[in-house]
Amino acid sequence: LKSLKKDEIAALPLYDDAGARTTTVCSTLAEIDRGVAALRESLAAGRGRVRTVDGAAVDVVGFDTETKPTFKKGEAPKLVALVQIATRGLVVLFRLHKLAAIELPDSLRTLLEDASVLKVGVGCSGDEKALRRRSATLDCKGSLFDIEKLAKARYPSLTSCGLRGLVATLGGKRLSKGQSTANWALPTYSPAMIKYAAN
Repeated sequence: LKSLKKDEIAALPLYDDAGARTTTVCSTLAEIDRGVAALRESLAAGRGRVRTVDGAAVDVVGFDTETKPTFKKGEAPKLVALVQIATRGLVVLFRLHKLAAIELPDSLRTLLEDASVLKVGVGCSGDEKALRRRSATLDCKGSLFDIEKLAKARYPSLTSCGLRGLVATLGGKRLSKGQSTANWALPTYSPAMIKYAAN
């Protein structure tokens, strides 16, 4: 197995699964609490359940964060502006930058620290550290799982183990990266930004 080249990726059909799920955008504390409750209900209904090799089961959510990009050398990293968490059929976008307080809301922090829910993402190894800029004592208790590391271990011949590369090589689809450098601290998100975040 080898990574696809840019021209090969460009020829693939576009991945777009955002329309197949409900996407909820949360910008207030009350909305964030409702978003976390909806994710918990989805998990309770088995929409995050994954069987393990030994026949057991684990609750899994898709996980990612977005931060306003920095373009100047030496510029301090920005606070995480958006947290994306998904189960089968539901994506919740938590717009942290809209909150008056820097601290993570209690309901979201509790979900992030819940070791019984595996948070799976690509390149998410640094996300806990980035979220600690908001909540210094955040402890995800080892529940963040980086698929990039698994892909590198399972397929050592792959040279591109980022999300776009993995979706192309393993899924045969082209992931749009058009919003990857978007300003996630904007007061409102365009439909294209919401679609990108939901995918």
